[in-house]
Amino acid sequence: MLAEVRSHKRAFHEQIAKWVHATGVPVVEPVYLLAEGAIVTAGISGDPAPAHHARAAVATLLGAP
Repeated sequence: MLAEVRSHKRAFHEQIAKWVHATGVPVVEPVYLLAEGAIVTAGISGDPAPAHHARAAVATLLGAP
């Protein structure tokens, strides 16, 4: 089970890295951590608000409006 979790996390990180690298802004790790934190927090609380907050933070990191 642990191997599957690690594999999934690696694949998720790679996908985030691909998207972020396409923007040209070097913020892969902060974006990944925001996504992971939002997923966990939303899952525990049952509230999608953390995802909205993380999205806004990522937009700021990427310099998007």
